[in-house]
Amino acid sequence: MLEVGLISAHAAHLSGREDLAYVLNAITAAPARAWRLSDYGIRPNARADLQLMTQTSWEEALRLQDPPQRVWFKGTLVAATETVRRIRGVEAVTA
Repeated sequence: MLEVGLISAHAAHLSGREDLAYVLNAITAAPARAWRLSDYGIRPNARADLQLMTQTSWEEALRLQDPPQRVWFKGTLVAATETVRRIRGVEAVTA
């Protein structure tokens, strides 16, 4: 959905903070409302589908399009991303 948000933001010339907040809503809360999901959001007893991103802001996650660090589905960890960086022949693993 980040890619959809990025493409939409470019196509519609959305670049300000309010514009990007609109994009975030368009790929998160708005579809949840359209699907009539009563357990959407981060709160007790919610479904617990979650992606943990390494960026410090929504705007950076949208801009960089990095894969999520961890992904939970119905409260169960289903995916984890491990990044391997090689600098001058030295291998360093960052999780």
